Amino acid sequence: MRVNLKINKKNLDLIKSGLKKTEWREPSEYNKKLLFEFKEDGKRHGNENIKEIEFVNGYRKDADRLIVEVKRIRLVKFSRDIEIKEDNFKALEGQFSIEITLGDIVNN
Repeated sequence: MRVNLKINKKNLDLIKSGLKKTEWREPSEYNKKLLFEFKEDGKRHGNENIKEIEFVNGYRKDADRLIVEVKRIRLVKFSRDIEIKEDNFKALEGQFSIEITLGDIVNN
């Protein structure tokens, strides 16, 4: 299964270059519904059926697109302030974020 996510140009270029191996998303209701599923234990888990993400920079028909393999999706709570420069990401202690571990680029 493949899902589409909008992404800004800087992050798209970082993924293309191979520097950015993780995409971080706000745990909004939309993102949780799109990226997670409920299991028998009654908890949400990263949707293992999502094998690829198509990142799209903008809404135009000719917008830059990049299809990337997905290794893992999980919800993370940070125990301290963190900055990951290669991922263009910052978070504060106690903040939650969706971590999408990226694999190989399928198209470029």
